[in-house]
Amino acid sequence: MADMAADANALSCGGKILIGAGSAVSGTIVGYRVFRDEIPVGQTSATGMGLDSLAPATGYKVTVVAVDSLGAISAPTAPLSFQTAEPTPTHGHVQAFLLASTDQSFFDLEAHYQQIGVVYPTYFDCGVAGAVTGSDYPLVTGWAEARGIEVMPRLNCQNPTDEDEILNEPAVGQHMIEQLAALCREHGYQGIQVDFEGAAPAEREPFTAFITALAEKLHAQGDKLSTVVTAKYYNVMSGRAAMYNDAALSGPSDYMFVLDWGLHWTTSTPGGMDELPWFKRVAEYTATLPNRNKYVLGMPMYGIDWPDGGGASNPGTPLEYDSIVALASEYGVTPEWDAEAADPHFSYTDASGVHHEVWYTDQQSIAVRVALAQSLGLGVGLWHLGSEDQSIWELPGLGGSG
Repeated sequence: MADMAADANALSCGGKILIGAGSAVSGTIVGYRVFRDEIPVGQTSATGMGLDSLAPATGYKVTVVAVDSLGAISAPTAPLSFQTAEPTPTHGHVQAFLLASTDQSFFDLEAHYQQIGVVYPTYFDCGVAGAVTGSDYPLVTGWAEARGIEVMPRLNCQNPTDEDEILNEPAVGQHMIEQLAALCREHGYQGIQVDFEGAAPAEREPFTAFITALAEKLHAQGDKLSTVVTAKYYNVMSGRAAMYNDAALSGPSDYMFVLDWGLHWTTSTPGGMDELPWFKRVAEYTATLPNRNKYVLGMPMYGIDWPDGGGASNPGTPLEYDSIVALASEYGVTPEWDAEAADPHFSYTDASGVHHEVWYTDQQSIAVRVALAQSLGLGVGLWHLGSEDQSIWELPGLGGSG
């Protein structure tokens, strides 16, 4: 039986640990079996082996035994201890939503994380009596935080009945505030994002009061608050955007995320969701508001396919960029650039003879809007990771090389 020499060595190489074994003292060695923290990870006939799937900033112990031609094994080498390096931190400033329900959204974060400063995972929803439903995704949260990205999960609340109860019944509102603060403490989040949409204009003051109270609670424990607001180009007092008193909300909020799209939607007539003249009016108005440095212009990274002229009776279908490109290829159409809207679009007729119009965003359209946001001193936000034209990440305005 041959013994393994105890002078095994480790060499860091491209995220792997190479284990080199010493020479046999006697006998015939046919292989080396490698153990990581006493768990076998593989066997090799070579004198080196790469270890994959090592967590960053983590300590490990590796031992090696020799296996001879009769299947006998040597005593293990002395444990070799090593520590993996800290991951490279982000240097980015983009704010982006991450769909917790899709692996692709997380893969996108992995690929482009150094350009992202804040991520909004879609973990939580509001419910009856101010309940917060949903759950943390430890892989996403831990992975992002290890790289210095602020993790601020989105609280999605778009049921007017639930919103009314939260905003107008003090005990219910306080219950929600306590839950959100507790989630930050439990999971180590850097804050929470609140996305209330669809409430009546009468909720304007109650919503401001709720945001103020939530911010006070979060700030007291060192956490932040991001408030989602609907796009507007004046201080509108009626309709969907009326519940948002942007000037008042910007005081307690750390970030103001403006949903700068919605000019066209699934049940509207076809057109660009964020046609540039409208997008620009919203951006320029936003830049006049107090605390300008807190505002982030949100941009969509998807498209809509409207059949037969759209409208409520012919609703459109939201499509991700890859699906849109495939659709154009399937029907042999070449997208056109609308210079006024600064958005690409195309039309086709399906197998049933129905005419369709498709409007969407790509690198060219995002580039125009990113440049505008930066010229006005506003941040850049994206909805959502995993759905976009991947070439946008080459834009200098998003931290790419250009």
